[in-house]
This record gives sequence, C-alpha cells and structure tokens, in this order.
Amino acid sequence: MGANLSLLAPNAHTVALRSYVDVIPGLKFLEVKNNTRFLKTITAFDASTGQLVVIKLFVKPPQASVRLHEITELLAKESALLAPYANMLVWRKVVETDSAGYLIRQMVKTNLYDRLSLRPFLAPVEKCWLVFQMLKAVELLHDDLHVCHGDLKTENFLVSSSNWLLLADFAQHTKPVYLPDDNPSEFVFYFDSSNRRACYVAPERFYNKSGSFKLLENRKNWKLSPAADLFSLGCVIAELYMDGEPPFSLSDLYRYKKGDLEPNLSGISDLDVQKIVRNLISLDPNDRSLALQILAAYRGTFFPEYFYNFLYDFMTQMNTAKSFVVEKNEENVSASDLRIESIYSSFDKIVDALGFDYSQDPQKIDPSTPYLRLNLKGMPANYTVTGNRSKTVLKNLSESSSQGALIVLDTVFSLVNTIRRPANKRKACELILALSEHISDEAKLDRSLPYLCSFLDEFIEKASHDIGTLESDPSHFPQVPSFSATVASTSLIAMTNLLETCLSINPINAHVFPDFIFPKLKSLVFLKCALKEELNSVKATLSSCLPHLTTISERFMGFASAITDTTGELGRTSGHIVGAVAARCENDVKDITEALLTDPNVNVRIRLIGNILPVCQFFGVDKTNDIILPHLITYLNDPSYQLRLAFLTSVKNIGEFIGVLAFEQYLLPLLVQTLGDHEPFIVLKVLEIFNYFVCEQLINPRAQFNALSIYKELLSSTLMLLLQPNEWIRQSVIFLILSISENLLDADRFCFLYPLIKTYLSYDIAEISWERLYPCLTKPLSRQVFDMALTWLAKSSDKSLFWKHSGVSVYKSNGKRKLVTYSKDMGKSVYLGKSSSNSLDSGDKNTVGEAPLSHTDRQWVLKLKSIGMSETELWKISALRKYLAGISRSSVYTESGDQRNFELATNVNIPPLNIFCEVSYKSEPMVGRQKGTVFSLKPLDSSYQKSLAESISGSLPLSHGAKASASLQTNEFNIFAELNPTIAESNLATHINRHHDQKKGQKVTHRVFSVDDERIISATVKHNFGGTNPHIVSYLKHIDLKPSLNDFAEFGPTIKGQMENGAAQKTTVDVTGIQVAHINTNSNPKTIEAVTKLAVCPSSEFFVSGSETGALKVWDTSKLESVSAKNAMLSLDLGKEITDIVFIPQRFVFGVATTDGQIRLFRVHVVRGKNRKIIRYAKLAMIRVFKVETGYARSISFSTADFTLLLVAATSASKVVAYDIIKTSLVFELQNPPQYGIPNTFVISKSSSWLLLGTSEGVLCFWDLRFGILLRSWKVTTDQMGEASMEIKKLVTVSYAAGLGSPDSQYFAMIGGDQDVTIWEVPSFECREILSSHQGSPRLIKYTLQKLGNTKTDPAENALAKLSLDIDLLQTKSNTSMVYADFAGTDFARDGLIVTSTNDNRVISWNLNDISKSTLLLAAEKPSFTKSKISLTLAISYEKPASQKNETTARKVPIVHDTINDIVVVSHPYPMIVAAERNGSIRVYK
Repeated sequence: MGANLSLLAPNAHTVALRSYVDVIPGLKFLEVKNNTRFLKTITAFDASTGQLVVIKLFVKPPQASVRLHEITELLAKESALLAPYANMLVWRKVVETDSAGYLIRQMVKTNLYDRLSLRPFLAPVEKCWLVFQMLKAVELLHDDLHVCHGDLKTENFLVSSSNWLLLADFAQHTKPVYLPDDNPSEFVFYFDSSNRRACYVAPERFYNKSGSFKLLENRKNWKLSPAADLFSLGCVIAELYMDGEPPFSLSDLYRYKKGDLEPNLSGISDLDVQKIVRNLISLDPNDRSLALQILAAYRGTFFPEYFYNFLYDFMTQMNTAKSFVVEKNEENVSASDLRIESIYSSFDKIVDALGFDYSQDPQKIDPSTPYLRLNLKGMPANYTVTGNRSKTVLKNLSESSSQGALIVLDTVFSLVNTIRRPANKRKACELILALSEHISDEAKLDRSLPYLCSFLDEFIEKASHDIGTLESDPSHFPQVPSFSATVASTSLIAMTNLLETCLSINPINAHVFPDFIFPKLKSLVFLKCALKEELNSVKATLSSCLPHLTTISERFMGFASAITDTTGELGRTSGHIVGAVAARCENDVKDITEALLTDPNVNVRIRLIGNILPVCQFFGVDKTNDIILPHLITYLNDPSYQLRLAFLTSVKNIGEFIGVLAFEQYLLPLLVQTLGDHEPFIVLKVLEIFNYFVCEQLINPRAQFNALSIYKELLSSTLMLLLQPNEWIRQSVIFLILSISENLLDADRFCFLYPLIKTYLSYDIAEISWERLYPCLTKPLSRQVFDMALTWLAKSSDKSLFWKHSGVSVYKSNGKRKLVTYSKDMGKSVYLGKSSSNSLDSGDKNTVGEAPLSHTDRQWVLKLKSIGMSETELWKISALRKYLAGISRSSVYTESGDQRNFELATNVNIPPLNIFCEVSYKSEPMVGRQKGTVFSLKPLDSSYQKSLAESISGSLPLSHGAKASASLQTNEFNIFAELNPTIAESNLATHINRHHDQKKGQKVTHRVFSVDDERIISATVKHNFGGTNPHIVSYLKHIDLKPSLNDFAEFGPTIKGQMENGAAQKTTVDVTGIQVAHINTNSNPKTIEAVTKLAVCPSSEFFVSGSETGALKVWDTSKLESVSAKNAMLSLDLGKEITDIVFIPQRFVFGVATTDGQIRLFRVHVVRGKNRKIIRYAKLAMIRVFKVETGYARSISFSTADFTLLLVAATSASKVVAYDIIKTSLVFELQNPPQYGIPNTFVISKSSSWLLLGTSEGVLCFWDLRFGILLRSWKVTTDQMGEASMEIKKLVTVSYAAGLGSPDSQYFAMIGGDQDVTIWEVPSFECREILSSHQGSPRLIKYTLQKLGNTKTDPAENALAKLSLDIDLLQTKSNTSMVYADFAGTDFARDGLIVTSTNDNRVISWNLNDISKSTLLLAAEKPSFTKSKISLTLAISYEKPASQKNETTARKVPIVHDTINDIVVVSHPYPMIVAAERNGSIRVYK
C-alpha cells in the first residue's frame, strides 16, 4: 500500500462499520475498539469456533481502485509460515471484498502497554521473562524464518494471563518501509494508531525527499531490515522498564537522528537493561546486536540459566494448543485440566530447574493445625508448608532461581477459572501453596491469596443458588451437586497455611483480614444450602482453621500498628485506625465463632473446640467467659458422646487459661456431674482432667486456701469408682489419689487423705504409693453384677427402699455393718468420725447386716447373688448408687459410641438396590504356545495304554502334524490382544467380535479371569441392573470374583462321605488284624519299588498309592478281597519319586508331589451304576500343574483362606509356598530358617490362620499365615536326649476332648522321639498325652519345647554349622508313620482313632475315646491298653501285655512286615487299615 492512501482515506464511505462485518458469514459484530483512518479495529464473535476475534478493517476509497489480491497472497503465505509457533499470533483469515479488506485473528484481551498499568504490577523477574520472550521471538523471526515484523511496539506484544508473550499484527506487507521526514501525517496515519505520539520506528526508515531520489524510484524493491525491528524492540524494552513511558516521540526521534538529543534512560534502574537498550537503539544499524547475540551475552547474568534449560521450552509446551486437545464428547474436561495435570506431573522437573531445596530436616508440626499434606514429585512425602520453613526459604529469594516460581505460578493462576474437574482444582491448590513458599510475602497476598479464595467464592456462589428442595424419591439416587466441598475445604486449608508463612506485610495489605478474609468466612458460616453434608464438610474445615486464622490476624494487626506513616480520615491518627480495625476483626470473629459453636452439625462444633485455646486468647479471659464458656458448658448435656469428649479434651487448656477460680466456679461442678456419664471414655477424660490440674499444681494447698476443700470434692466424687468393674477407670482414680498425695504434707496425707480412702481398702497400708495401694484395694464388682444393678435401678419403683434415698451411711452394730440413710450435709468434717457419709470402715470383714430393703429389693438381691455377688458386697452397690443413678439418667438423653456407629450405618442416604448376578466360568487349554512345560507320561504296560491315552487327551492338548480342525476355544493371540493395547486394531476388533459380542441393552459383561502358560479362564457376568448410573455400571464391570471349584467342570462334582450318603455303619470300629489282601505292586519281580505314599478318597471307595519310581496307581477298596485286587484300576508313571499324595476334600481330585519339583492335580473319572456304586474307572485326568521354583515339595496339604482353596507345600529348600488352585498362581511364599532343618511335615489350622512345621532337626516352627510372620520356634527335647536332635517325622491335627486341656484349644499329634506319639495343645504348646508303644513297662519321658532365639541375629556363616549331620542325629526307635481317622456317627466321632506303625513293624490302633479299646494288629494274644494320669494336664497311655509268657510268645511271632512307609484307614465297605511297605507291598487288614 502506498503513501497516497493517507490522502484518499478521509474521503472513504461513512456507512456504519457494523455493515462491513455483517457481510462476513459466521461473524457477529460486538464493538469498535479503534476507529483510526487506516485500519479500524473491531471485536466480533466467530460462531464457527466459539471464540472472540479481532478484525482489522480497511475500507477501500471509492475514488480510487485499490486491489489487494497481491497483498492478500503475501499475508496468507506469511501466516502459514508463522502459524506453527506458539509465540506468534497470525491472521486466521484474510478476506477481500469490493468495499473493504479484512484481517482476522484471535482476540487476546491484554497487550503489553495495558499490562503495565494493571495490578498486580509486574515483578522484576516477570519483566526479565518478558524481555527474554521478546528476544526469543525476534531471534525466531530474523534468524530462523528470515521475516521482519515492521511495527514492533507495546500494543503489538500481546500478553496472556500467564505472562506468555504473543507477537501479532505483522506489518511488513501492510505498512510502508520508509516514511518522509517532512510529513508527520504519514507517520500518524500508519503507525500512531493509539494517538500517543510515541515513536518506535527506526530513524533510518525516515527519508529526505531532496536527497533520496534513488530510494523513491526503487519503491517496489523496498524491504525491511532486521536492524529496524531491533531498534523498535529496544524502545519496547525501555518502555517496559520505565513504567510505560516511551523513550521517543516523533519529534524526539527527529532530534535523535540529527544528534541533537540523547535518550534519557535514567528511569531504568537495572544496568544490564540499560546496556541492552542503548545497544538496540544505536543510530548506526550496524552497531545493533542481534537478538541471538544478546541472549548469548547475558546468559547466566541478567537472564537466569533456567530460562534457557527449562522454562522457555516448558512454557512453550504449555501454550501449544495441539498438546492439550480435548475430545468433543468430554464435557467435564477442559484444556486447562490437561495443563494442570501436566504441571502437576512435572513438578519434579520444576524443582530441579529452579533449585528448590527440600533437603532440610522436617520441622515438627502441631498435630492440631490443619496442614495440607503435599505429595508432589520432587518433594518429601507429606510435605507441609509452615512458617518456620518460610523463614529459611525467604533467605534464598534474592536468587533468581527462587524467583522463577512466580513465573510458573502465573501459568497456574491463568488456568484456575477454567478448570472443570474437582480433582484438578485440588491439584491447583496444592501447586499454588507449594510454589508460593518460594515467592515474597507481598506476592503471596497480592497473587496467591485471591486465587485460593476464588475456589471458596465459587463454592459460596453455587451453594447459595442451591437452596431449593431436592428430590426425595427413594427410587432415585441423591442429586450430584454442581460444586465440590472438597475443593472448598482444600482451599481453606491452603489459605491458612499460606497466611501462616507471611512474616511481613505492606501498608496496602495491612487490613486484609477485616476487609477481605473475615467477611468471606462470615458469608460462608451463614450460608444456606439444601445440600447439608457438603456445607457441613466445609464448615468443619473452617472450624479447624479458625483458631489459626485468629492467631495470624493478631500478628497482622501487630504489623499494621507498626506502620506509623498513615493518617486516617477526619484527622484520626493511625492508632485510632488500628483500634477501629481491631474492633471490626473482633466483631467478625465473634459472629463466626458463635455461629460455629451453635451449628446443628456435631462435627463442626467438635472441630472448633478441638483447638479452642487460640480463639480464647484472641478474645481474652473476660470475653471468653462471656462468649465461649456459656456455649461450651452446654455440650456436657449434648446427646453426642463425641462432642462431650471433645469438650473435655479442651478443658485442660481452657481451664489453665481462665484460671483456678473460674475453673472451680464454672467447670468443676459440671465435671463432677459428668462423672455419671454412661460412656466410659467420658469418665476417663474427666479423671484425666482432675489429675492434670493436680499434677500441674494448678490446685495447690500451699497457694490456695480452699485447695483441701477442692481435693475433698474431687475425692468424694471419684473414690466410689474404685468399686466399678472398668479397670481403666479404677487405675485413673488411683493416679488421682497419688497425685493429690504428692501435693500434701505428711500431716494432711494421713489426717485428711487416708481416712477418705480407707473405706475402699482391704488392708491398712503404711504409705500411699502404687505398690502399696493397688494390691490392697477392695475387689470391684464384676461386670455381670454391675449390669444387673443398673437393670435393678432402671426397673425400680417408688416402693423400692434401696434406691429411694439419696445416700447411705454405715455404722457398726454388734460388730456388723448396717446401712442407714443419710443426708447431703452429714459428715462435713474431713476427719474420720463414728460415721461418714462417704466412707466405710473396711477393717471389719463381717457380712452386711440388715438393710432397708423392700420385698422387691430382696428379690433383686437374690438375683445378684445368683450371678456371683456375695452377701458382703451389697455395700458396694450402695456406695455406687449415685454413680449408677447418673449413668441411668445420662443414658436417657445421650448416646454411646456403639449407638452412634449403628445410627451412621442405618441412616445412609442411599436407597437399597438389589442386583442379582449370574457368573459362569470357562476354562480352556492354551493353544499356540511356543514355550511351556511338556510332561512325559508313559504307560506302565500295554494294558494301560488305552486308558492312559484317554487320560492325557482329557488333560493336555497335544500338538500333531495333521491339519487343525475348526475350534471355538480361545487362543493365545486373541487373549493377549485383549490385554495388550498395542495389538493391531483389526485383530483386536476380531477378538472383540468373537468374545465380547455385547449388544446395546444386554446386561452381560465378559472378562478374562486368569491367564497362565497352560490355560485361560474367562468369566461371563450376567446381571439384572438396567440403570445408567456410571458408578454401578463400573462396579459391575470390575466386581471382584471369587469362584469355587463348583464353577469348573474339570474338578468334578462334590463327593459325599459314606456317613453323609446314609450307608449303614457300625456303632464301633473294631480292626482285629485279619489280613484281607497282600498286594505286590512291583511291576518287575527283579526290582523293588517301595511304596512311599497312600491316600484315601473322601468316600473311601478307592485309595491311591505312589512309589519311589513314580508309579501312581488307583485301587478299589471294594475289590481288595477278590483276585482282581492285584491289578490297579488306573495307573500312570510320573518318572520321579512321589513324595506326597493328598485328596481335595469332597472331590475325586488329588495332588501328587514328585522330586522333579512338580505338583500335579489329577481327577479320577468314574462311572457309577444304578445303585450309585462305581462300576468302572474311566481315566486319570491331569487338570492342573504347579512348578516349585527351588527344590521340590516334601509335604502338601489343601487349605481354604478367604474363600480361596490353596495348595500349600513345604519344600526341600525350607520354604512354605501356597498356590491358588484355580488360577495356579503363587499366593505367598515363606522362608523357613534353613538352620532349623529340612521340612518333613506340617499342619494348618481350620481357619488357615496358622501353620505348624516340623523339620529334620527336631524343630517346630509356628507361622502366622495372616501376616506371614514366624511367631515362634521350638526344639523338641526330652529329659533323656540332652542336646541331641530328634527328627519330627509326622504331624497331624486331632480332635481331642479328653478334658485335659482348654475346651477352646486345638490339638495335634506328633511322631518324634522314642516309640512315642505325643499329643500337644495349641496355643499353650504343652504335651497333654503320650501314647507309648513300649512293650512291657513303659518309660515316662518328659517332652518339652525349648524356645529358640531370633534367627535374624544369627550370622550367615553359622547357618550351616547349626545343621546336624546324620551321625549327630539321635538314633531313636520312633514310629515310622501315623494316620488320624474320625468316623462320624460312630463311637470315634468325639476323639477319633490314631493308627501308628512302630519301629519294630507293628501296627497299633489307639482309641482316643476309650484307650482300653485300642488294639494291636498281628498279635498272638491281645494285650491290654491302659491310661495313667501323671498330672491334671498330662496322661500316658501304653500297652500292657497279659503276662510275661504272652510277652515271650509275642516276641517269637515272626515279623511279617517290612518297614512301613505309610498307613491309611478306610471305612468302605468296612473299616480297614492299609499299610504300605518298603518292599513294594501293600497289606490290608480288617
């Protein structure tokens, strides 16, 4: 555009400017901001984007044809080049019509010129930050993009609310490069749009027409130089630091160009800034440094290092819109939420860049102070901002790194008003508080405090509009409020913490409390809102903060009084102003305090009186008695026990503050009355208060003349409590007695104190001390008698003589105590006389004589005696009458803790909603696995090949080379496509269609329950919930599933025992030793395969054997007497020695542990006939496999914990591991101390709370499974062994009701020692019975448990030294195996049967119910068994041969057994004992 436009512009159209905007679609005219001749500035609303825009309007002159096509293209290219950069605000649209040209960009409210005059004024670090951004923007234009701006001035630098600088209104294509120096109108037309006459144009851009012919002729090639922009930049920086005063006007620039004027930069206090400005406004363009050079020259000096390393990049990211894009359907999220989350998660980077120091030792904080616990990254956990820390932080504020917190805070402030999520608002509060610790006190009050209060203002505004009645329809859930009480509470706490850190104020902020804070809190206290819970929550927070705010306000008033350079209006001095302000504060605090003290919500009052002392100190003693105490004393009659307890907690501080006289007159009578409260904690707190005042000598007989009378009142009101059953209260009374005794002289101690307490002593004492007093106190009433007395009082009528009178005194008549009525004024003397209203002579131990009892009273006395009260204890109830009456009265109008908790549980404002769920599970083998364990199962012989093939096919999918047929089972790829979000979208969609085909409206949820190397378990949850509540829907999607074995078909149906099936059973179990079968399990006659383990199924229809070669066989118990008994029903070869076999209760599923570290679960598939008997054993199906990481399982068991069936194993690596049967996942792993030996056996309690482990070194280890803690360890010793170790071979739990121990105890039997089976009690771990298998005369061996020390203190090198070698073990003749059988419905149902195999290969069946019915198998003549009681808790049972001849004959009977490795008892078809021998034989006896 040429200079001729300045002449044509005045003749432009005079049509209203609105008409020019209305022709552009989507734009709505708002107002004209600047109606200059060249470009008119208009604000409008863009309906397409929903944003405000600025329109630069150029009206074409009608007398000249102006074409803007070429300029439009240049502007479009320039905007496209600059658009990607966050600090450039380019033209969004460039439009040309026949009548006008339009330049449209986004509107930014404030430019740099306006920002200089707005509060809060820019801090030095903020000005430095703005200069840095200017230089970075110019560097980007000149060095990277090779673009010049052409019109740099304060109006074209736009400043966001976060102090982020945006460069706008590029003019190199719209304004001339050169101007004539003799025509100021040209300058005014193009460059002075604000009419300020400020000139930013470089002097070289003005030309003289007489000497610039070549320049004028070459007008088309005019081009801006970067030096011209640098001059304009220098003018902008100078104006920034001279508070809006430009360095040049147009006339000044002309004079400066001619050398007649030197710019005045004295208003710039910073010397570095002066140097930068002088360099940039040099007359010679070649002397002006580039922006890049200035940034490099002042790095680390004027510009902090963190500007370069962190802050500029961080702020650029924060102001890049593309980094924070919100989806269209997200109504509760804004870009500000995303930005706050980004700052919150990057706080550790801010800490490192700005050099915040959190390495100081944590300060001790007052627990009553409501500190906001900060857990941002880069700071210690639960960090609190306190005044003490602020003193240290303020010392570092002179460093520019600490001042950088203000720049980050500006960004947080800019986001506060547009955050939508309450959680992010809380994060904003935390960020403001954390960063405010590193700024000045003035900045805290001017900047941080208003933004924290804005959250409180939002709550007050929205809650005040929510005063209507809400829906109470029980079919609907309560309305969700549009405001967050949590945010308001957080802002209150943050505001309190922030004000606490202010150590100084300026005159402007001296009245911040009366003018700003207290009025806001007052409006909050008197706020009316229908949502009471949210309002009460905020009020409760205010109650916690108010005491600290009053203390801070007093400090601020002290600062204000120190300011002496102010004079009030109408000639008042500063002292009058301070006094008036203090009066306003006091009135506001009074209104707030009274409103909170009388608030209907109990929690609001509790939070305030929990720290009421600062408020009392604010008012002073007199006003505390007038304002606070009248409200507080009413709390003792409040129904809430928590409020009463909170008041009593604050009495110690209040009483000390108001003084002893006010305490005695106001509080002491109320406290004495409160001793009759039915809540024990209230009584304890009152006694604590009495003891505190006595211990601190606030009541001192040497200082107050009436101290003894106060002591007497305290004792007369509390001594009776020694007779009630609560031990805590009794001991508190004793402490009070001892505290009073400490303050008395010896004469008063024995003439005043001792006569008062003598009544409650069973024996006289020589001195008053705890050691003497406590043992000599009379025995208190039992809890049953005390409660019965309360019932007696509650049901008493006017006819009762016992409760009718107000007091009872005692006198002696013929050596007996008698009860008489007494009045309140009797016995005023403090010394013991013939009768006393409050004391009884305890020296006489005779019974109570006749008392004034009515007929009804005598009936109640008989009831009391029936529950354990002796006749001599009736006087105790008489002494407690006043206390019992107080309890009875208080229980009528007050509540207890249990009652309050019950009400809270029943008054929940949520209507009941029953949702029925149907859960189904699907367990499928994993196919397509490249890795995994392949188990080799080989048949024993050809006869089992077919059944073995069926077994394998039913348990593991075997791969083959043939073409795979179509299958619907889940494969590995699909299941991991669901778990892995990086899977291809097409595959994921396929998986969803196959396995999550859920149409809209269906109430079905599919989820993967468990995945491992071998199988996938999926769950389908069907429910009847048809609502849309997102919380319930989310809960149903993620409901915690705890399946049982019944949910999985592979575990088979539940199997009932023979007794449960209703089969006819014998009333006794008599196994005489007749051999039913002798089975040789050796498959090869030349080899011996020792049978190591036996296990009987839950129904006793078959048992399973395992050998040292890995042979696993199933035997039918109904066919043991037939010829077919020699062949097993099913058989497998596992290849490794079998160490243990255990059945799952009520299932045909058993676990097998082998020495290769594997534990396999097998299910026995059977076919039953019409009579429900097994007619065929179909196959052995392996359904689960577990791999022990280290070692192998030596003993296994099944246990149920938290509704989950666990497989527990003790391994050779001295570990106890537990696996989830269904998921096959490891639940826990416990390391038993290796020095205690290798685990051999263990037992688990019925509740799965503890585990007892026996080792090869004879050590018992007691584990708490709930917490995974080794509680105790013992070494089993006897009086005949000495220090030798005794191997523990077997532990079994038994039902033991012999009456030798506690009925609530549990018992276990143990093999270990010399031919004995010992029965032990848990938790006392004492031996209760010894089953001795010694023939002839038994030897009584004393078994004890020697407690071992803490294994953590043993050095590692001693671990191996403690292990015993085989030669060190005691070579005992202990039993080889043991089994416990409990036959329900028989004589053994109470105690059961213990069957053991002895070292000399005999089998003994011990009848625990009647030891005389015990039997010895394979005996020529039956010996007798007898039991002898050694003590009240120990018995010994032993074998007693009929005669010496019989014993000799028995010894001549040839031994037919090899060593018995295991033994079991079966009950079907009749009781039998099955023994497994080392030579591979299995013998069955009936």
